[in-house]
Formats: sequence, C-alpha cells, structure tokens
Amino acid sequence: MFFRTALLPLAWLCVVLATLATALVPKAVPRALRQATRDGVVQRMALSPDGTWSANRAKRSGGAQTDCGLTVAGGGTCACGYTISCASMVPTGNTLIGPPLTLDSFADCVRLCDSSLECGIVSYQLSTGNCAAYGNTFVTLIPNTDYETAVLSAQCDGLASCLDAYPPAGF
Repeated sequence: MFFRTALLPLAWLCVVLATLATALVPKAVPRALRQATRDGVVQRMALSPDGTWSANRAKRSGGAQTDCGLTVAGGGTCACGYTISCASMVPTGNTLIGPPLTLDSFADCVRLCDSSLECGIVSYQLSTGNCAAYGNTFVTLIPNTDYETAVLSAQCDGLASCLDAYPPAGF
C-alpha cells in the first residue's frame, strides 16, 4: 500500500516535468543544432550546367551582387559600360571568343571583357570561378543562380587602348 501511495505523487511529478520540458526545450535548442530544411540547403548550393550540385558557391561568391540591373564601368582598358544581370547566364550553344578562364571574382571577369575589343558579354560561374567571354551582345540570357553576367551596353571611352587579342595580357 505504501508503494502505491508513494508512486502516485511521483507519477504526477513526472507528467508535470514532461509537460514543462515539451514547452521549454524547443526554444532552448541552439540554432546550430536545429535540423536544416531542404529549402535552406538548396539556397546554399548551386546547380551547375552539367547537372551536378556544388556547395562552393557561398565560398566564391563573396555575397550577393548589388549592381543587378545597373550599368557599371568595366574597369579595363576599353573603359566601356556594362549592364549587370545577376542570376543569369548565356545559353549553351553561343560561341566563346576564347577558352574560359578561372578568375577570383566577377569584377575581374568584367575587367577581362573590358580589356578586349572582341568581348561583348562575360558570364561568371560563382561555384567554379570560370569566366566565359562572348562576342555577340544580342543574346537572351537564361536564369541560373550560379551565374552573374555583364553585357556591353554603354559607349567605350578608351577604344584606342583596347587590345585585339584574347585573352588580353595580364589574365
């Protein structure tokens, strides 16, 4: 009889503690220990044109491009203006003016294009650092979050300094 009467308050205490633990624990779990959602993982990764996934995008991108839709100076010897198209790429099948180069940043990719007379568009792949240059500026870009693209759009002030060769010296 003693055990039965002693166990009843103990059982009640366990129910109360379990209720409190259920109410308090989710708020106490550190953010780093929470399970990642599928959408969160997909946002941090990038789909490459060959259909593979790359987790290196965040390492190479250095953050989101803030000049999307704006015309910016190319920074090269031709001194041209380029319209920045974020999360877009040149469709496959367009002719490159030379082999893609691996560069450290999108800004270096635009500077490369702005240093060559032949270049009209550059497309930079964030996950790999590949910079592909194209001569034709009449291309309809396609959406792809792993790419940033710059299209020649403004008059060039330094055409006398532009180089005919691709890739120009220094790249």
